[in-house]
Amino acid sequence: MRLAVVGKVLFFFPQMPDPPRSGLHRRCLEMLRLMRDADYEITFASSNLSGHAKWTREDAARLERNLVKSVRIYEPGRFDRRFVRVLSLIYAKTPQEVAVDSWLYTPPGMRRWFRNLTAEISPDIVLMTYARWDGLLNHERRASA
Repeated sequence: MRLAVVGKVLFFFPQMPDPPRSGLHRRCLEMLRLMRDADYEITFASSNLSGHAKWTREDAARLERNLVKSVRIYEPGRFDRRFVRVLSLIYAKTPQEVAVDSWLYTPPGMRRWFRNLTAEISPDIVLMTYARWDGLLNHERRASA
């Protein structure tokens, strides 16, 4: 018997974790199982901008069957792909390190996508596995989450 939903979780992980190819992927799946078993409603957000394996509809359906309410995948458009390419070239020519919250990891279209997703879902909890993707979250607007 399932209890009522405890709260809504928006979980961002930049790669497809299933099947797991690393300890990080296994940990991601463990965290999803723990939240599911604690009766959280989980929306899993990811991207085809990074990672080795691209998401397919079958990948998303498998996660939705087993662990989460829904899977949302960011598909970068032409502008974001060019934006990342140009920014990569700029960083390659400068001696500075890439900032953790750089636009390189979260280009404008991806930030807009995530902002719209958080407005639509209105999560109680937002989880991200890497500091690199912190730029997706507007901290002032989502302070309560």
